[in-house]
Amino acid sequence: MSAPRIAIVGAGPGGLTLACILLRHSIVPTIYERDPSPDSRSQGGTLDLEVHSGQQALHEAGLFDEFLKYARYDAQTTPFLTKTGQLVFEPGYADSAETARPEIDRSVLRNILLQAFGANKTGDAVAENDKP
Repeated sequence: MSAPRIAIVGAGPGGLTLACILLRHSIVPTIYERDPSPDSRSQGGTLDLEVHSGQQALHEAGLFDEFLKYARYDAQTTPFLTKTGQLVFEPGYADSAETARPEIDRSVLRNILLQAFGANKTGDAVAENDKP
């Protein structure tokens, strides 16, 4: 039986993570990305990766250790202050791996994923198909 042909539209964090997971299962997808290069536009700010979603996906992609090299554990909570700066309330999180939400810059995560996938072709947009 031959491997399935899979197309992924978009080389953002989700599409690239899926592609890397598929590669670990010997399935080579085709990724379509309209940006002409990974640096053609801003990738946005940071991403907080939850234990049971983003972190799990990076484990499955075999990239969690690489992610940890760049992850930050800043600002795990947001304090509530009065207008004079006095602390009113600060929601607490248990200091455990179950609740840690390390963050990473989107551009750094995308580069980790691009290097792992080996993607070097960009600028291919999938056109809208008006056929039913």
